[in-house]
Amino acid sequence: MSEGAREVKYVLNVLDSLRSSPAVRRASDLCDTALVVRSAPPPLCAAASDSCDTALVAARDELKAQQAEFAKSMAECEATLTARTEALEAQVAQHAQMSHSLTEQRRELDAKSADHAQQRKAGMEALLALRRDHESAVAEWRARHGDGGIDAADKSDTMAQPDAAENLNSREQFAMRDLVEQHSKQLSDIQLQREASMEEREEEHRAEMNELEEEHRAEMNELEEEHRAEMNELEEGHVKEAQALKKEQEALQWTNLQMMTQVELLEEKLRKRVRGAGSSDEEEAGGGSGHAASQPPGGGEEVFAESSNQLGSMTKSELEEMQQKIRRRIRQHQVDRQAFLHSLTLHQSEGAVLDSIGAAREAACMAELAWQKRESRRKAAVIGAQHLKTAGHDEVSAGAHPRRDAEALQLREAQHDFEVLQLQNQVAHLKKLVEMYKAPLRLERIT
Repeated sequence: MSEGAREVKYVLNVLDSLRSSPAVRRASDLCDTALVVRSAPPPLCAAASDSCDTALVAARDELKAQQAEFAKSMAECEATLTARTEALEAQVAQHAQMSHSLTEQRRELDAKSADHAQQRKAGMEALLALRRDHESAVAEWRARHGDGGIDAADKSDTMAQPDAAENLNSREQFAMRDLVEQHSKQLSDIQLQREASMEEREEEHRAEMNELEEEHRAEMNELEEEHRAEMNELEEGHVKEAQALKKEQEALQWTNLQMMTQVELLEEKLRKRVRGAGSSDEEEAGGGSGHAASQPPGGGEEVFAESSNQLGSMTKSELEEMQQKIRRRIRQHQVDRQAFLHSLTLHQSEGAVLDSIGAAREAACMAELAWQKRESRRKAAVIGAQHLKTAGHDEVSAGAHPRRDAEALQLREAQHDFEVLQLQNQVAHLKKLVEMYKAPLRLERIT
């Protein structure tokens, strides 16, 4: 009996240490108010204990239902993020296909450039051949007639036949003039063809650049809209999670209050049983006269007699089982509180990480827009400089146009590589978000 009394005293000390919180004090006041009626306290305590057990079971069922609903919402969010990841991967594949098509276009332009260079080389060779023919004809005419227009060896013949020499000179002059005119006409035709081809290619290049700028602007607007929608969705999800955590915290506080109330009721039970046990020991030691001495004054003889009878009916194993039950409930309450605090810390850190990721993505978008503006200005400056160079040096600009096409293709390839890299970074970021959303679910399964 002395060992059981020591264990009961230890439980009472633990319960006294737990009564420091305001919720426990309020529960204690309620229990004291309920125990004012001294007519039948043990049945009242048993009914209060049963109601507390029922309320605790209902609160736990409600908490489990909320956890199941939260797990369902997390699964839906994970499915949405998976679908978004697949869509971004499809966009990455599409951009890779576009990069491949740009590579093919670059190869075609290289081939066209090589053909143009070959044609230019052939035209220059034809011009050089015409020039050589002209120079040989002029040299032959001068060798035949001399610088003065009449050969010294044919002076006598010319003097003898002035009309024939004059006709010959006029025919040769006409032939030479026709040859020069034909040569000038060929040169002017070739120059006009070059200018027409240059203007046509410049128009095509401007149209391609405008189309690329429009496409890039549309893609940037779409990416900004998607980023804004994702950030709004993440903020709404964060607010909903905070509200759910607040509700869970309120439910745990209510559960804590119910458990503390039940602890107070059990404490009162144990104290009454200890008092009853003391009175029964005095009765055994003092005999029949001890009955009158052990009963407390104030009209509570029936209450203590009933408590003594209940303690006499309970065995030592039942008392130990009640002590173990109280300790398990206290331990379970501490575990639930630690799990809730850990989940709250995780959600707070997740919100901070999401805020930093949103700021980083916004800074990356602004940097990309600034880079695009600088590239557009640089391209406009290059096109203007090349146009001025074309106006001043026709032959050099005629051969430099394929080089401009190659530079424009390199710029487009670099731009698409940058977009592919950005989409890959977004895919990696979404995968990290999926892992972050999976972490609380694993914690809930563990706890």
